[in-house]
Amino acid sequence: MGHYVRRARLNLRLLEHLDLVKRTAEMARIFGIPFYDVILRGSQFRVESMLLRLAHTQNYIMVSPRSSPTLSRRRPHAPCGYSASPRKAGDVS
Repeated sequence: MGHYVRRARLNLRLLEHLDLVKRTAEMARIFGIPFYDVILRGSQFRVESMLLRLAHTQNYIMVSPRSSPTLSRRRPHAPCGYSASPRKAGDVS
């Protein structure tokens, strides 16, 4: 049990040393997005947040996709006629 306590303390010291929580909270405050989304979604979400604010100042309306199309785009699909065979991939006839 002492091993796990020591590992947990080391993780907390690392978080304090990197100032991760404070920096993430600051970014969430600046960009106006939830704390967890700063870590989870990263720069894409920050850019969308900035674009939304800029569009609002110019009296534009940002159209945001629903979550279902966004989630389905995360994994790229192979194009039609895709083949893993090197013979077929090199054949351009």
